Amino acid sequence: MMDTTKDGFMAKEDFELIANRFAVQYNLDDDRAQEIYGWLVDGFKKVDNEHSGEVMPLVTQMAEAIKNGAKISEDEYIGALGQLMTVDPLIARNSLKSAVTLFFQIFDFDKDGFITCDELEKGLACFGYDNKEIIHKVFECMVKDYVGKMSQDEYVNAWLDFIFGEDKDNPFVKYFAPHLL
Repeated sequence: MMDTTKDGFMAKEDFELIANRFAVQYNLDDDRAQEIYGWLVDGFKKVDNEHSGEVMPLVTQMAEAIKNGAKISEDEYIGALGQLMTVDPLIARNSLKSAVTLFFQIFDFDKDGFITCDELEKGLACFGYDNKEIIHKVFECMVKDYVGKMSQDEYVNAWLDFIFGEDKDNPFVKYFAPHLL
């Protein structure tokens, strides 16, 4: 849950704070900062607008709630994400892949196509996650042939598997969502 203000809810201010942390931490130019802001603050609206077909009321409500600064519970957020994944799994998957790829590219500070554990730590800290011990364990589990670096494919695929898969051995499940085991 992206509750950076630690009030038990997510709201536009949480997403804006995360976007601002990225802009400052990575010294992002205006275009890149706006791209991050767009995914974090306007992501549900973007997906709702791209979707054609069956109405997705929870996704629409989530987009409006974020826009209006309403406090959102984790259950509401998961409900909207679940509806999107059920009604239009292709848009859900493609949107997540685009967002996670963008974050990987920003985490990859030296632009070598890989991230180190330190780069992952720095990126997750922008989201408010600072448990370095867990981050190191996740990193070690994710890197197949541990060489101290994680490829973009490894990172993106781990996130896609965490959200869409059923692999209980996924490091994200094991360390970030043990209640799902």
